[in-house]
Amino acid sequence: MGHPFGIRSPFGMRSPFGARDDGLAFLFAGGEEGAWYDPSDLSTLFQDSVGTTPVTADGDPVGLMLDKSKALALGAELVTNGDFDTDTTGWAGSSGGSISAVAGNLVLEVPAGDNFAEARYVATVESGKFYKITVDLIEVNVSGTSGARISAADSTNLGDTWGVTASNLSPGTHQLIVQADNTGLALRLFADNGSGVSDETVLWDNVSIREIAGNHATQSTSAARPVYKTSGGLHWLQFDGVDDFLNIGSALDLSPAAGSQVWTQAFGADSNSDTTYVYVSQRGANTPFITAANDGSTNTTIVSNDLTLNNTYVDGNLETPANQGDLHTLLEGRHLGRMEASVPSTSTFDAPQIGQYTTASFDFSGFIYSYVLVNKALTASEMSRLDAYQARKSGVTL
Repeated sequence: MGHPFGIRSPFGMRSPFGARDDGLAFLFAGGEEGAWYDPSDLSTLFQDSVGTTPVTADGDPVGLMLDKSKALALGAELVTNGDFDTDTTGWAGSSGGSISAVAGNLVLEVPAGDNFAEARYVATVESGKFYKITVDLIEVNVSGTSGARISAADSTNLGDTWGVTASNLSPGTHQLIVQADNTGLALRLFADNGSGVSDETVLWDNVSIREIAGNHATQSTSAARPVYKTSGGLHWLQFDGVDDFLNIGSALDLSPAAGSQVWTQAFGADSNSDTTYVYVSQRGANTPFITAANDGSTNTTIVSNDLTLNNTYVDGNLETPANQGDLHTLLEGRHLGRMEASVPSTSTFDAPQIGQYTTASFDFSGFIYSYVLVNKALTASEMSRLDAYQARKSGVTL
């Protein structure tokens, strides 16, 4: 059935998240691995970790920050019967209710005496990847306390829930963005009939599951989420110096071939000494590789038990809120914190975190305006363009 809400379908070739800032797209034009986070692009920020509630205002928490390095491209459609034009092929119902296709909608019916009905679709996915689920809720005729809701879970263990919407959804388009931790994603649509005294129904349509490319950063714990802040045309994430951090997806591959380079660069404001905002460690080993800063000074320090990336260049660029000149100095005198090392190309690495480093006493109290990590050797021209972009995002005129 066609889209009932008068908006353009989000599943075309263009990004479904609005106009995209191409400022750093050149760094990833060859398919390089990495991440590009831009707090000024509200279409990439969500208050919860599964993308149900967008960030819209100063002070909103950030539980999901989408990576723009792969242009937020959507993969192939994984639902083979999401429009219900003829039947419910591919969908399974629950024992307590029934599902049917009526006038191009999926109808969940809860008979009198039963508590809920469920329609379930299982898609084959890749563990570690992120998937964008969208569903149109057409009509709600239930009186249960949970009403209509959507859940995504491990198909082999439905108790392992990867993401869930709020209960009592209203008609409209709803989404989840979840990270798979197995190869089977079970999408579950529910109708809850709490009264159980009469037949009740919920109607759904236009169901979609597609991979959303990128190494997206999440935080499932509400108290540990940074907040979005904006003032004077600038935008940043603010970390509380206690427990705030975002995890970059575990699918991020930081195992470069011999001779390649990995650049990490984050701009922000540091209000505490010896704090950290990004780390990379060799998987299974207690060898953290950390960039830190000394209270926003021009000295960028490297804290490391063992440098574990091939020919790694790290730029940890920070500025204090009161002194934009520090950031200017860092930009003009690049590589103040550069260190290099070589390790076997077979080494593998854990995903970075932005904010607190949870396995050591490193917390971050301050701002991050922009963060980029790219697995490539940067040319002088690329470095210059990267500096200009970061300066613009941080409010510095070079």
